[in-house]
Amino acid sequence: ARELGVAVGVQYRDESHIVDRESIINRGKASFSGQSFDSDVQRDVSAVFAEMAIPLERAEIQLAVRSEDYGGTVGRTTDPRVAVSFNPIDSVTLRGSWGTSFRAPPLDRLSGASPGSTRLFQANTGSDVVRPTVRIGQDLQPEEADSMTLGLVYESQGQLKITVDLWDYDYDGLLTTENAQELIDSICT
Repeated sequence: ARELGVAVGVQYRDESHIVDRESIINRGKASFSGQSFDSDVQRDVSAVFAEMAIPLERAEIQLAVRSEDYGGTVGRTTDPRVAVSFNPIDSVTLRGSWGTSFRAPPLDRLSGASPGSTRLFQANTGSDVVRPTVRIGQDLQPEEADSMTLGLVYESQGQLKITVDLWDYDYDGLLTTENAQELIDSICT
């Protein structure tokens, strides 16, 4: 007989991101880089989590939850996950899951500014030297998502294995980097 599986834990980490650039870069006077600022960003993150795998006769249920506290403007999150796997017959497995997730903004994006070093072309002026400065700030919010998966696995007695999976992710506040050339183009047209 399969046994119940349980895992619990705690986590603590101290994260830091320190940048100390030359003053010529801080003033935006370097020919190879946009203006950039020194930064010293730190955060303490604490978390607790629990997971449970419940075996049944022809199925397994997995339950999990994780709670993290990032403090500051990022705050606290609690994210659950539920997954089910069912074998109606030996060669077929049906599976599905639902859960939420959270991603805190990276520390290097929470303060100061980041220089662009990409060579850009400004179409209406003919200038091909544009040094973008990407401004970032402490009001950047975390990314959150709801996720759902459904799947089917067929395994024959031989070597044939077929899997079909569907995913659905619904993001809120997606953390991404904008393309600097597209930003220049949208301003200049």
